[in-house]
Amino acid sequence: MDGTSRHAVITCYARGTSTYRAPELRPNKKFNNKVDIWAVGCIFYEVVFLQKAFSSDYDVASFVQRKESTTSDGLGFPFDSGIFRNIRNGCGSETPEFEPLKAIIQQVIGDTLNIDPLARPSARDFNSTFKSALDEHFKPLLPPS
Repeated sequence: MDGTSRHAVITCYARGTSTYRAPELRPNKKFNNKVDIWAVGCIFYEVVFLQKAFSSDYDVASFVQRKESTTSDGLGFPFDSGIFRNIRNGCGSETPEFEPLKAIIQQVIGDTLNIDPLARPSARDFNSTFKSALDEHFKPLLPPS
């Protein structure tokens, strides 16, 4: 049986790369294609902040425990690093307003790294949100073509 959004499969082996592996990929857990959305969230975090969201399966397990025991996001968003630092440094005194973009990034990463696989966005929804954010917030920063 394929692991799709509608059908889950059971694994008895750890699968995927540890720093991008969704929590449900631990042994004997059911999983579906939302594990890929988790991995995309990890990659997106790494692209934006130039550091990994999780350095090991232990970090993922700790994140899940924090999320289950509190309402906090459980993950830091170091907006003083990564692409934001690089863009700010290249803009001189005219620093663009990043607050709306920061909120979108936090929302997208938070949604993709939801510990409940069914609450993660579909690939189509992720793409739509990401494209809208790029069109609204990044295109104005680019020189006219």
